[in-house]
Amino acid sequence: MAIPNTNDLYEASNTGNIRRVEGFARNNINGGCRKVGGNILRQKTKSNGYKEVNLYTSPMKSKMMYVHRAVYFAFNKDGDALMQINHIDGDKSNNKLSNLELCTASYNVKHSYDVLKRKASGVAGDRHGMTKLKNEDVFKIREEHSEKRNVSELAKKYKVGKSTIIRIVSRKSWRHI
Repeated sequence: MAIPNTNDLYEASNTGNIRRVEGFARNNINGGCRKVGGNILRQKTKSNGYKEVNLYTSPMKSKMMYVHRAVYFAFNKDGDALMQINHIDGDKSNNKLSNLELCTASYNVKHSYDVLKRKASGVAGDRHGMTKLKNEDVFKIREEHSEKRNVSELAKKYKVGKSTIIRIVSRKSWRHI
């Protein structure tokens, strides 16, 4: 099926392949024609795990396109281009049409956590690289606060903001200890 917005120069298969439509192009050097296309394009894996291809839509003009979006919209013309495409099995390299579904951003995130059992960040407490406090500090803060120590004093002592102290003692942060 033809991929939208590519001047009918590219097609997507339901197995996740993208190919240039076979045709002829004018040779600017001697005015002749040469055969182009017909081949399946090589897919590059980006650092985010998604596959993409480089499509030339006019002479000297190309654009990179995600393979999963190209495949989905080639077969589903009525889809909203602002929506996201979800990989049902969670494998970003599986771009078969049967593995793709149109969804909202919130559903896509919910799917990754609920269905795929993805965990939040996995790093908490003093193992996190950006923390100023250690687990022992948090225990001391809670203990000193229960002994009626002022939030402002604790913030100065541990060199953090008052809101950080409040979140620690109310267990909105550092809940794991």
